Amino acid sequence: MSGNKRKAFTLTELLVVVVVIGVLAAVVLPKYTKVIETRKTTEAENMMAAVRTEQEYRCALDKPYIGEVDKLVTAHILPSENTKNFNYSLQSQGMMAESSGKYNYTLQMPSYADGRLCCDGEDCNKLNKNYPTCEELIAKPDYQVATECKVDPSDPPGPKDCVGSKPSEREVCSSCGGTHSRTVTCNHENGQWQTGEWSACSITDEECNSCEYKVGNDQDKNTEYLRCIDPDYYRYKGSWNESTCSCDCPPETVKDSEGYCVKKCQPGGKERCEGGHGISGEWDGENCECICPPGSTLENDGECHQVCNN
Repeated sequence: MSGNKRKAFTLTELLVVVVVIGVLAAVVLPKYTKVIETRKTTEAENMMAAVRTEQEYRCALDKPYIGEVDKLVTAHILPSENTKNFNYSLQSQGMMAESSGKYNYTLQMPSYADGRLCCDGEDCNKLNKNYPTCEELIAKPDYQVATECKVDPSDPPGPKDCVGSKPSEREVCSSCGGTHSRTVTCNHENGQWQTGEWSACSITDEECNSCEYKVGNDQDKNTEYLRCIDPDYYRYKGSWNESTCSCDCPPETVKDSEGYCVKKCQPGGKERCEGGHGISGEWDGENCECICPPGSTLENDGECHQVCNN
């Protein structure tokens, strides 16, 4: 019996595969890295466009350009001075974004008035965008030379209105409708809304969890709490039970159908039952009712009367 033969790759075939993979990696990886780095430049373009809009707006109001990055961060125009991809800095009439990655290049907007970007650095050619060098940009015939905006003392700038929706001045702060408030004013210097600290809640948590708020204390609703502590007419005042959030009526009284504390038995009921003009019945003080003897019935006047048999 002959042994089974197994097929396998030869060393030459394996070497060919390794060489092919290496060639593909050498061709594709730089292009992929180029695409990733180019996508990062979108961040710098958006940031510098936002800064330019703010600076030119100030210039139109005869205000000087903002010259410090931290002030742009405070005004929420830039998220931070240094991001994951770039380090931002300002010039007297423009802005720079230096790459913080492994590539060595700096995007610049030399003139806010012109607004176009250029690139300086040995790795500018590794980007998939045709940024001109800053020397080439400034040499273009249509390039608008940067001018520093300065305030003319004889023509002071007017107030700058705040843009965007006004922040909330009042806010609900408890489950039973308590609110707190704060002041919101417009800073006409920078056009930003200025907000103060929130005041204390108008209703504390302790008050909100109390029985008065659980059952309601609006007099128009005539709640159980008010019926208990503020009765009227023939009703009697009860004591409010915080643990059960209900009214405890005083002795010899019960709650009627409306929830008021009233006398257990109405006056005159016993007298009419036992000593009326009709037949004398037996008074049930526990249930406040008259029990008539056989052959009689309780009429509307509260007395027992003989039943007539035809």
